[in-house]
Amino acid sequence: MFPLLFLFLSMVQISVQQCLPWTYNNPNKDWPKCWPTCDNTLHPLQSPVDIVNQVVDPLMGPAVFLFPDMDTVTLRHDDHTVSVVYPTGYTGGFSVNGMVYRLEEFHFHTPAENYLSILGEGEGQLDMEIHMVHKSYNSTNGTHTAILSLLWQKVDDYTHPWLNQILKNLSSISNQNQSLNIPLTDLSSLFNDQQKDFGYWTIEGSLTTPPCTGAVTWYIMQVPLKCSRAQWRQFHEFFSGGNGNGNARPVQRQILQARAFMPSKSTPPSLLIVGLVVSLVVVISVVLSGVALYWHSKKKGIDLARPTYERL
Repeated sequence: MFPLLFLFLSMVQISVQQCLPWTYNNPNKDWPKCWPTCDNTLHPLQSPVDIVNQVVDPLMGPAVFLFPDMDTVTLRHDDHTVSVVYPTGYTGGFSVNGMVYRLEEFHFHTPAENYLSILGEGEGQLDMEIHMVHKSYNSTNGTHTAILSLLWQKVDDYTHPWLNQILKNLSSISNQNQSLNIPLTDLSSLFNDQQKDFGYWTIEGSLTTPPCTGAVTWYIMQVPLKCSRAQWRQFHEFFSGGNGNGNARPVQRQILQARAFMPSKSTPPSLLIVGLVVSLVVVISVVLSGVALYWHSKKKGIDLARPTYERL
């Protein structure tokens, strides 16, 4: 019996070793062999998606964003992407439709993973995408993952100053699993740059890297941000190692009627103002409770363990 058990465990170990590390060379074929949840025939609500058309949902409200500056965040290279990881107790995040989400980390994909056929023929493939991974703060059904997606377009006549905070430090984490503590400011400026009404699409989907875990709510901002071609190239070459492939999973499905929030079309001005006020109150409450929790734990000498997260 024991020899058979040893043989079985050895086969399992070999199988796991063959799965790691994963790559972007042939994700649709290779990933499901090791992670069945990546198989979109068995788990159809996979991400990324192609948004073909939309339906404005009058029941959806505006999103409110609050991302305080940080003296120290961790810039990390895991060979698939560059991520910025926030410390335990960070109170920044966003609120939308009665939910409050707290930011844990964000990372980069080039080209963008989510595709926007809704923009017209030849316009749907954006150049870069930031995935901001959040966890719910007030869910009654346990912790819930939400990803806030910021799409980017490279242009000739504009250099985005915020991106330089990341770019100037990439050379210090050129090797896999390297990390570096850096200050990060003006994250909220990414939303100020976008649009005043913060239109978005919301999609039920999954993580876009193994194990492709589902039950993820996506909020995809409708207006792409702009960066220079040189900034985009620096990210793209860092991720792809110069081979041009980038780090994007192929589109897994089309969304023919994406639920959309567009304040100018879906929300009367009076209701929009009320929604903004309510959301701001919720966000302020979360910030105050987070500060109180931090000082209480510090006073009591409690070590708040960072919640686990799965990176996209």
